[in-house]
Amino acid sequence: MEKKSRGRPRKFDESEVLNKILNVFWQQGYAATSLDDISAATNLNRPSLYSAFGDKKSIYQTALNRFTKQFLKDLELALNSDDSLRHDLISFYNAALLVYQPSKKINLGCPVLSNAITETYLNKVIRDDTSSALAKIMN
Repeated sequence: MEKKSRGRPRKFDESEVLNKILNVFWQQGYAATSLDDISAATNLNRPSLYSAFGDKKSIYQTALNRFTKQFLKDLELALNSDDSLRHDLISFYNAALLVYQPSKKINLGCPVLSNAITETYLNKVIRDDTSSALAKIMN
């Protein structure tokens, strides 16, 4: 039996919204980011955000998990081509360096590490999420 969701159907692209959310956390850090900041960046009201993603920690976790999965996918694609090892390594490092592109307005570095410095000491959930993300990337 199919479970019906409550309320109106979503009228937004979840992937696009998560990218916007990640950028807010990336630019401001976890602690400095408010739900109002996220709401403004996504053009979604708080009830819509809560309904789609949960509270602030859940929103952060969802955005971080999405980034980690995409980053790993990009790196795996770069390393598993049918080209030479030299080509694969160049592709691997280019994919990793895209995070640090100077063509962006602000060079933010890695979203995992940028929040890890300030948040992991104070917040066990963020510490666990950061550790998990780093473990996935390092393996």
